[in-house]
Amino acid sequence: MIQLENYYKEKICMLKDILKKEKQEKEIQYREQLKFISKLERDKKSSFKQEVDKIFQQFDEEDRNYDFKTNRDSQITGILKAYYK
Repeated sequence: MIQLENYYKEKICMLKDILKKEKQEKEIQYREQLKFISKLERDKKSSFKQEVDKIFQQFDEEDRNYDFKTNRDSQITGILKAYYK
């Protein structure tokens, strides 16, 4: 009877160890997944920020081009008015 009891105690201890190892492995896997997701989010935010910056640069360039064209048009108009007066 004592042998049978010891046998089952040993099996229970083995099972506890196995479950403990599995729990640790799952925790490690979970942490790795969190790291991966965090990296993806940072990359996505960085990419989004770069896209927004690029769009604003395009807006600025278009504004400068428009300002140049409107200033040039007003200069030409001023010259033509002065010439034909």
